[in-house]
Amino acid sequence: MATLTSNLSYKNINEIVDLALDCHSESVYKDYEPKPEALRAWIAQCKDEDIITYKQGDVVVGLIIPIITNATFMECIVAREYVWYVSKNISNRKEVWLILLDMFEQWAKDHGCNLMAIGSYSPTLTGVYETRGFVKNCDTLFKELTL
Repeated sequence: MATLTSNLSYKNINEIVDLALDCHSESVYKDYEPKPEALRAWIAQCKDEDIITYKQGDVVVGLIIPIITNATFMECIVAREYVWYVSKNISNRKEVWLILLDMFEQWAKDHGCNLMAIGSYSPTLTGVYETRGFVKNCDTLFKELTL
């Protein structure tokens, strides 16, 4: 079940940190030493912010920590993902990924964003995003949103 999480419990924070560290270990930044305590402290500050999570039972197995920014050379509000990860230990990983993508798009619209920007180094995921209306530019995919 996908939910927007706020008022995170310590257990949820630990699950989110663990998933974020798994994400880091599979990312292009894996050679850089992660800082779990800094990440835990940052996530704990997000209690009043939206974190999109997907749970199987009581366990968080997928998440997006979204951020909002302005585009440098355009007049638009951009939704980006700070962390986006689905556990590789679940059988329905792609399904969960797509559910989170839909929730992220709705979150972006609800927050007045008119552009989404998602980083992807995976040809498979890039293809999925392109079938959902995203356009690739270097290692980022963009999608204009209608509010």
